[in-house]
Amino acid sequence: TTVIAAKYGLKVPRTAQRWVEAFRKHGDEGLMRKQHGGRKPVLNESHKAYLTALFDDNPAATIDEAIDGLTKDFVGLEIKRSAVNNFLKHEMKMTFKKVQLHAEARDSP
Repeated sequence: TTVIAAKYGLKVPRTAQRWVEAFRKHGDEGLMRKQHGGRKPVLNESHKAYLTALFDDNPAATIDEAIDGLTKDFVGLEIKRSAVNNFLKHEMKMTFKKVQLHAEARDSP
């Protein structure tokens, strides 16, 4: 197992020993990452549909407007700005860009 550890760049041979042991007991499944527990997501598919409609109707809408709309339309929903931002970024693949305003060219010199 020291050879295996060196082959995969592991500094601790015990890691390779655990991998071999897991493979012998459970086959390929033993080497797969296990899901860890965690907090259940606050936002679901109905919230996703609401946010999609909101940003389709008003592309300039802000996260704060999204939070206001969500808390008004979904009674009892309490959510932080960071949770909505993370949901938009990771689940809906949406990001916010800063609006750049450009001065309009003048007609006179």
